[in-house]
Amino acid sequence: MMGGTTELSKFEGVAYVANSKNGKDEIYAAMSDIRYGMEDFMKKGDAADNYDVCGNNDIRLPYNPCGCVYQMDVEEIDGWMQITKARGYLCGDTNSGTNAYDVCDVNNIASPDNLVWIGKNNGANSIVVAEDTSNHQNDYAWLIDLNTGERTRILTSVYGAEVTGIGLYEYEGCSVMTSVIQHPYGESDTDKVDSEYSQGLDGYVGYIGPIGTKTSSDLDSEIGVSLPQFSGNVTAESDYTYTFTVDGLSNGTVYNFTVECVLGDGVPSTSEQGYVETLPESSVGTSDQPKSPSTSSGKKGTHITCGIMFWALA
Repeated sequence: MMGGTTELSKFEGVAYVANSKNGKDEIYAAMSDIRYGMEDFMKKGDAADNYDVCGNNDIRLPYNPCGCVYQMDVEEIDGWMQITKARGYLCGDTNSGTNAYDVCDVNNIASPDNLVWIGKNNGANSIVVAEDTSNHQNDYAWLIDLNTGERTRILTSVYGAEVTGIGLYEYEGCSVMTSVIQHPYGESDTDKVDSEYSQGLDGYVGYIGPIGTKTSSDLDSEIGVSLPQFSGNVTAESDYTYTFTVDGLSNGTVYNFTVECVLGDGVPSTSEQGYVETLPESSVGTSDQPKSPSTSSGKKGTHITCGIMFWALA
């Protein structure tokens, strides 16, 4: 075997990232825990030579039951796509955020399994990391922003289940991510299957989305807003009002929206979120009763940039 290693354990899912922020193609790979051949003549922290005999023992890391996601550079060499460098990108840990039910930090990953890239075409450039673990009482799915490294927990499973079946599908300019909750109450907390909020032992599939927006624009990437937008110097002594118009929305459709304004120095001035069900000549609102328009107040001479992003609810 050339150009690879048999020491990786326990190797799970991969996500291919085309033309990442550093201009190179990358692979993100999940190791559900760092053990056996990845240790140095150890087996889960105890001395053993079972996994490092008859090999180079190239990888020598401490045992980590919480696992890691690795970032790997990919280049074409002699007509073959090859991994040229691998580095630890994100690892779970047992040093904080633990309790009697959670061996690994609940604010971090544990036993990463499925990975999927949410690509730049919908403005996200993130990976989703789904867990299959006994080290969190509830398994999670995380959204990892590849531009900032920020992680956000976007899904929590019922007891004893794993999050799997992560997939990304494009539809009419937006993306939809599927997810499966497998074997509820099957690996732990079996006594809770008859509890008040239990839906039984059957697994189920669902989706998150849509992700992205048909009206997205890179014109103001600094603050992450989209067309239409207004930019100008405010000179009025009193509060001012911006009215946003979004073309191409369908009557009778429910849309999420975000309005964000920032001052000239990049400091957020106001941010407003809500939803609206479009009706003939209806206006944008932030509650059950739509109101018009969205407003933001500023001082005389303030330079402010505002934008709005819409995305339809399926």
